[in-house]
Amino acid sequence: MGMIKKKVKITNSADLVKSKAGIIPTDKIRSVEVEAIIDSGARMLCLPADLAETLGLEIVDKRTVRYANGDKDIKNIGSAVKFELMGRQTECRVLIEKTGAPVLVGQIPLEDLDFLIDMAKEDLAVNPESPFMPMAYMY
Repeated sequence: MGMIKKKVKITNSADLVKSKAGIIPTDKIRSVEVEAIIDSGARMLCLPADLAETLGLEIVDKRTVRYANGDKDIKNIGSAVKFELMGRQTECRVLIEKTGAPVLVGQIPLEDLDFLIDMAKEDLAVNPESPFMPMAYMY
């Protein structure tokens, strides 16, 4: 099975709010562009600890994580980020992994942005039912 990688932009949401309020200048908004792995087995946006620190994220919660091999661990949850992928954006909290871990994009941000994973083509696509903006599904 192949791997899907995409360039993403991640910005500290608190910095955006502070900048809009005039508390910090726009050039002080912490933001990064990195290559991320699209991981249908993950639920959240996962960032390595060093990247979370670069973005200035605060620890706001903890979660038990179960890995594919069955191991469990307790990980920190970081404050909200603005997450941008392929022209679409959302805001989400992040799961913080150990330094050096890859950036993983899990199901929650993918569903919020209305992307479909096509493993046959090893690519990510916007939902053809909502080509211009994400669709919210209400049941």
